Amino acid sequence: MNIVLIGLKNSGKTTYGARLSEDKNLKFLDLDYLVLQSYNKNYQQKVNKISDVYARLGDARFRDLELSEIVRHKKIAKTVLSTGGGSIITKECLPVLKEIGKIIYLYLSENEFIDRIMGKRSTYLQTMDLPSVYKFRHQLCQKAADHIVNVSERNLEISYNKILTSVS
Repeated sequence: MNIVLIGLKNSGKTTYGARLSEDKNLKFLDLDYLVLQSYNKNYQQKVNKISDVYARLGDARFRDLELSEIVRHKKIAKTVLSTGGGSIITKECLPVLKEIGKIIYLYLSENEFIDRIMGKRSTYLQTMDLPSVYKFRHQLCQKAADHIVNVSERNLEISYNKILTSVS
């Protein structure tokens, strides 16, 4: 069984994914980490943050690199895959993610999404129309999801237990 976590930026995909993999005795893959490693290897540059990869490649090339990593890992087994916050934007990603496993959408309310983005030091999303970004990505995630789990609460244990219930 594979579990694919999708959701908006800062919804906890990596945090919950790592814990879920441990509790379910599954492997864990973080798409942002895979993209970062691929960038460092293929471009022979050393960057430490996924936001730096995005800044250097721009949106289109970044999304292509994300897609190539998803395709490269589509034969995984017994794994939790945490996707990037914008992975669902690339329409070619969805069929591959569906092939990989059960898709769990870690849902944030619009207000919580905006609060979390604006609470960060710096992210390219802060310069965008966040309500529009939210509506667009939320609709894509809703359509893609096999299960939707509301993680808007700030209580990690409550949210985690909801995720655990959805994959049982």
